Amino acid sequence: MSKQIVITLPPVINRSEAEAFVRELHEAEAAPEAVIILDCRRVEYLNSRAVSALVESCKNLSCERRLRLVEPGDFMLKTLEVVGLLSLLDVYPSLAEAEVE
Repeated sequence: MSKQIVITLPPVINRSEAEAFVRELHEAEAAPEAVIILDCRRVEYLNSRAVSALVESCKNLSCERRLRLVEPGDFMLKTLEVVGLLSLLDVYPSLAEAEVE
């Protein structure tokens, strides 16, 4: 099984939280072949910087490595759909399922 990195996102990702999220995401990307799992269960809002970080991450990862999102809420799903990111991410109904595959 590949190494897994789980990043638990806070309920609100505004300016200060977005910078911490960007740092964590870049650190996870640097781990070769690691599976990056974003635990989105609590996310109610994410700002444009957080969305930009997801776009950058999708570009930075190889074809074999895709971000795995766990239980993103309606707001997050709609946001990702509007910016065209949803098709570049893997969405899982639970953390256990994201970790298993």
